[in-house]
This record gives sequence, structure tokens and C-alpha cells, in this order.
Amino acid sequence: WSRVLTLLYAAHMSAVQAELVPFRALRTDDFSHSDELLLPWSTSKGAGRERPASEAAAHLAEISKDLGGGGLVATCYAPQVFRRLRGLFGVEAESFLECTRPENLIKQLFIGDPAGWTATVTEGKSGSVFWQSPESNLLVKSVPRSELRTLLSMLPDYCQHMENERGSLLCKFVGCFTLRFLASLPGLGSDSHVDFVVMLNALPADLPMHSRFDLKGSTVGRTAHAEGAAPADVVRKDLDLPETGGVFCIPAAARRTLLLLVEADSLFLERHGVMDYSLLVGVHEISSHGWDEAPAGTVKSSCGTRLYCFGIIDVLSAFDMTRRLESFVKGLKHNKRELSCVNPEDYGSRFRNRIANLLTSRESAEHSEKAQRRRALSLCEDSEFVVLDTP
Repeated sequence: WSRVLTLLYAAHMSAVQAELVPFRALRTDDFSHSDELLLPWSTSKGAGRERPASEAAAHLAEISKDLGGGGLVATCYAPQVFRRLRGLFGVEAESFLECTRPENLIKQLFIGDPAGWTATVTEGKSGSVFWQSPESNLLVKSVPRSELRTLLSMLPDYCQHMENERGSLLCKFVGCFTLRFLASLPGLGSDSHVDFVVMLNALPADLPMHSRFDLKGSTVGRTAHAEGAAPADVVRKDLDLPETGGVFCIPAAARRTLLLLVEADSLFLERHGVMDYSLLVGVHEISSHGWDEAPAGTVKSSCGTRLYCFGIIDVLSAFDMTRRLESFVKGLKHNKRELSCVNPEDYGSRFRNRIANLLTSRESAEHSEKAQRRRALSLCEDSEFVVLDTP
């Protein structure tokens, strides 16, 4: 909690500084620029440091005693770029500043406000920690240094892609930071650092999800293993779905649009050597009152009983030497074509085929059924001909 409080303070101050710059076109150096915020701690009366001015910063000074009593440097990467992205994603400056006020988390820490930020640890190998804003529309995630580098390296193309593909399903990143603790921390050593990204929730915050799916197109280890748990608490995976496909039935036009977006986004990730991403699907069961039209960001099922929400998540895993070694070792035990850790080209092709198989429409289902009937009739006629022609 102390780290995310510090991060919120850094994100808030970075956004404040970015907004002070008159709005202008992005320059090449904006993508490599970073600001450093030195957050001095008041550890003792003789330290010679002034106490931070705001209440939030004062609490940070107290928390720093538990972190070794040293200073902290917050690096805010490409502030003008992420300012532009926030605007592109419809995040108003005032809203972002309000959401990142550290006082919101202080209420959780010191007052026990249940409406504060909440934390969860991911089930994946990385063990990343998520913090979710009170409105559930903003996520803060700790990431390995390799994923931070991936995001920064593809940031210029990411901005261009999100500009061109306004309906893109990719994670919407709105901030990127490193917290560097100048004092030695238990388990992290001296001069330790933690990297974070800030992004929008891939699922609508104001629409409860009754079931969720994390789909990669791979099969090795791709099951939820959550017997007895409530459907809303389980994120189902590839092996928890029928092999026959056609799980999500949506109108034909919506299916064509989604598949075009999946293709554009996955090809973008291929170009940047990224694999192991997922299609996150949220399912909202429509109650009796229903909707005449699906809310923004959702797709209504063909039968009209469900709302689907789609987003491509975990998009920062590059196929580096560590992943290549993992692919080789696991390939000795499993069918390499069914692994999550494969080269980006194979991963993207399999991912697109799997999603196309899972998304269906009444029109495509009827076409498939007619084709099956024609094949069955043809086989039947061939069989009768062979029987009659046999002496």
C-alpha cells in the first residue's frame, strides 16, 4: 500500500506538470523524455529536510520510516505522450487528477473507507499486483523491467496504432512509472526499484460481469481449476470452453468488425515481438428490463440475453531469450504448437484462428449447418452408389 500511495502521488504530480505545458503536437523527443520527482522524507528533526506540504505527502513521510527512512525518486516516463493518450481515450484531465489523489488511498489506510483502492495479486507466474481505483475504471499494475522496456520501445507505434484504430481492443495505457527507493528495502536490496503501468479497465466499470474468460488459443495449462466457485469469481480459460467453438453468438456485422480489430491488434503485437496476450471476454446476463441498444463498449448477443465486452490484455510479454528458453524446455514435454510461449508469428496466427472459431453469428451458424447437411447428403449418396455398384 505504501508503494501505490507513493505512485499515486507521483502520477498526480506528473499529470499536474504535464497539464501546465500548452497543448501542442507531439515531438520525437517526447517519447524518450522522462521527469524525475525527488520525494524527500522527513525522518528526524535533524535531517535538515522540510516536511512535504500536502497531507498526502506528510503521510508519505511517515510511511517512509517503515521503508528504511531513505528518499525516493519517481521517474515519470513520456508524460506528454501519456497526456495525449489519456485525451485520446476520453479521460479528462480533471478526472485523472481526482482519481490519482493520494488522499483517496489514505482514506483506505487510515480511516478504513471501503470505497478506497483495492489490491489483488495476479494468478500468473509474474505475481504482479493490481490496484483498482474506487470507481474501478483505473488500474495500477506492477510489471517486470522487461515489460516496462517493451512498452517504452513500442510507444511511438502504439500511439499511432491507437490513433488509427479507434476501436482497438488493446490495453489502454495512461501512465508509466518507476519508483526507486534510495534506502535498502527487505527482499529488494539497495537502490531497489519497482516499475508500474497505469491503464484503463478493459471491462466497463459500471456493468457487473456474471462470467469472464481469458482466451489465448493455447491448451497447455489453460483451465481455471475452480470447482465450486461462483461463476463471477472465476476467470475461465481455453480448456473450459467447448472444442467445437461457436461459444459467443453475435450479429454478423459485429463479428466482422471484431475479427478485423483482433487481426489489426494482433499483427501490431507481432511486429513488436509480443506474445502470450489474451482476449478478455466479460459476459453480462441481461435482466428482464434489458436494453434496446447495447451500451457503449459492449456487443449484444444474437439472442438478446447477454452483453459481451472484449479486450486484449497482457500485451507486454516479448519473445526474448528467457521466453525462447522456456519455449524450448516446455516443448520437450508438450506439443510445442499448443504452448502459450511460442514465437509471435505462430502465436498471432493461432490466436486469430481460435477467436474466429469462438465468435459465431446466426448467419454463419446457419451456413455451417447447411454445409454439414450437404456434406452428409453427399456422403450418403456416395455410399449408396458404392453399395449398388458392388457385385
